[in-house]
Amino acid sequence: MKRFQNILFARSVQHSDVALMHALALANHNQAALSILETPEEIPDLSVFGLPKETVNQFKDAALKASREDMQQLAKLGGDDVDVEFRTVEGIRFLTIIREVLRREHDLVVKAADGKEGLLSHLFSTTDMHLLRKCPSPLWLVKPDGSKEINRIVAAVDFDLPYGSGVNDALNKQILKMAVSLAHMEGAQLHVVHAWQALSDLPLSGMQSGMGTGIPEFMESKEELAQMQTSKERKLSKLIDGVRGGAEAEVYDAVKPEIHVIRGSAQQVIVEQTRVLDADLLIMGTVGRVGIPGLFIGNTAESILNQIDCSVLAVKPEGFKSPVTLE
Repeated sequence: MKRFQNILFARSVQHSDVALMHALALANHNQAALSILETPEEIPDLSVFGLPKETVNQFKDAALKASREDMQQLAKLGGDDVDVEFRTVEGIRFLTIIREVLRREHDLVVKAADGKEGLLSHLFSTTDMHLLRKCPSPLWLVKPDGSKEINRIVAAVDFDLPYGSGVNDALNKQILKMAVSLAHMEGAQLHVVHAWQALSDLPLSGMQSGMGTGIPEFMESKEELAQMQTSKERKLSKLIDGVRGGAEAEVYDAVKPEIHVIRGSAQQVIVEQTRVLDADLLIMGTVGRVGIPGLFIGNTAESILNQIDCSVLAVKPEGFKSPVTLE
């Protein structure tokens, strides 16, 4: 299945051959255009050191030329099967990348995760998090030291988002279609995960009305919990059946996704499953509220992203508008 037509590879501060190889392979498989973008941060104004303007410009030109030559050498890793365009644009990295997406209508961005060091070490840097929140196209952040092969993919879907069934269904289908396409391309195992919580699992459910909250204590019976589990499993099976069909049926049948419907918070369940299944890639929605540009869904997605130790392909819902503009 060809999902992408115009791919952007954004070179990272922490260069990764693994990320570039994934971008080249995707472009080759999808017969897509591939642009490699170098986004150096603003070069300091060396004129403050008393250097003449001509010397400063020569320094900048030499730096950008060296960067372009470096990228051209890196692209040769993919052979001659992909026609690659090279671009170098100065500016703040995440703004430059998003504006390139808007200007040239890229339908996928691939980038190595920069990582964030310090007291709390995470896979994704501040720039990465800006892109996860604001980039309008799907964003694949590749773990720099990860495997060049993708053996196991986890696709996380959610039926309980507060945006209406139409938006939720469209996002879930988009996630699943991308997951199946990549799993088929890579020959990888696909695990579709849905986390659900009973009313009694929610923090407020244990508060007694006698404490002045006015909220009764909820406790579902075992039968009710079993029915809820079965209902979620059927819903997930229906989703998978709904995206299988037509000329793509053989692809879905070849992938044979495994279903995991697990009671618990999404933060805990999804992170645990990526570790238990030793996932190379997590595909999930980073959902902005429709009509409110750039708003993250809240702590759930952010918590997951701050805990996982694998690459992530983040997908926005239909109707998402980036707060970044071309102006």
